[in-house]
Amino acid sequence: MKSRSDYLQTVQSFIKDKETGNRIACELNSHIQQEKESLLNKGFSPEAAEAEAVRRMGSAPETGRHFQDVYKEKIDGWLVFLLAALMACGFLTALIFSGENGYSFNGKVFFTAAGVVAAGGLLFVDYRKLRPLGWLFYGLGLAGAMFLTWGPMSMTTLILGSVGVQVGPFHVTSIDFIPMLLIGLAAIGSNGPMKVWKGIVLYVLPVYFFMGAADPNAAFIYTLLFTALFLHKRVNKKILWSLASLAIIGAVYAGWWFFAVAASYQKDRLLSFLSPEKFSNGGGYMYLRMEEVISHAAWIGESSQAEPLPSGHTDFVFLSIVNQLGWAAALILLTLLVLVIGRLFWMTREIKEPFGQLLVRGSLVFYAVPVLYHVLMSIGVLPTASFPLPFLSYGMDATVLHAVLFGLVLSVYRKKHIPIHRFIHRTYE
Repeated sequence: MKSRSDYLQTVQSFIKDKETGNRIACELNSHIQQEKESLLNKGFSPEAAEAEAVRRMGSAPETGRHFQDVYKEKIDGWLVFLLAALMACGFLTALIFSGENGYSFNGKVFFTAAGVVAAGGLLFVDYRKLRPLGWLFYGLGLAGAMFLTWGPMSMTTLILGSVGVQVGPFHVTSIDFIPMLLIGLAAIGSNGPMKVWKGIVLYVLPVYFFMGAADPNAAFIYTLLFTALFLHKRVNKKILWSLASLAIIGAVYAGWWFFAVAASYQKDRLLSFLSPEKFSNGGGYMYLRMEEVISHAAWIGESSQAEPLPSGHTDFVFLSIVNQLGWAAALILLTLLVLVIGRLFWMTREIKEPFGQLLVRGSLVFYAVPVLYHVLMSIGVLPTASFPLPFLSYGMDATVLHAVLFGLVLSVYRKKHIPIHRFIHRTYE
């Protein structure tokens, strides 16, 4: 008859993940001890009670294989398939942008390859090891945003009106630091309830630097991301009043920023959206052009307005697809984009571990906001803004940045575990 330690070691030998094996061994040890105490109360000697308690646990190899099957790592094949389909569609749409100014097929290959490497590498990283580094990631993200606002002008440049840094083939802007902030916030938020003042500081500082770098899009995404991470929990009146006050202050600040700081082209975008005919020679031209494309688009093939759109490979890639490939192709791509949103939402319900759940929740917002804004903007519902379509638009933000977060999401799913004690209780009691 195996001793208790031999039994537990044998069970652990069948479980590949060391941490999971330790947790299961701890639970089994506790169960054996409870069984032993019950037998002692029935008159068994200590040696006989120990041996019988271990025997009642069943075969150690069978138990080990059982828990390995329950807790074995699984890759989310559906999400991998959807991401691969989107990346493949990105290459199909590359055919219609080959003559676009600023577009490079080799660049598209490079960004896609970098995205695949980033996602594939992070898939096999244990995301839980990032949790103790939460404050470090938040600090790095905040430092990057701070550099774009307060850094030396000789090291920064204007990228589409926002302050950025050119690093080789990469354009680094404020939005590129949001994934670091997300990891930090997810780690901090998973530690339990947060003081109101701390939450306000964690929110206000990045937004201040995003706006200082003339990047309201980053501030908008971060605001929705922060809300999604912390507002889903039970909110007391003090936090509600604080959030309401922040919303009022933010609205006033955004209004001041728009009239005092925003570039002329950013003002034209909003004014032209409200009255495109009055600005037909300026910002209104694009809105009128968008209306023409939508009204003349065919179901299959080029429309009568098939000439390339300005920034058709980045900010207006969905409208370019409608224009040059037809509504059928656009709807297929839209279906893929929405299916990814649905899959991420499903994962937020499946993941129970707090840090992983917050990572997936934040990644959902980071992906869904540009998708929804880009599509609604393309059909004239929202003012034009620089929101690339993930994995379809050209550039680092559209591919590499989202691939990094999806790699983390896949890592979270791979390490998904159902609470151990439920299985032990159901199987052995």
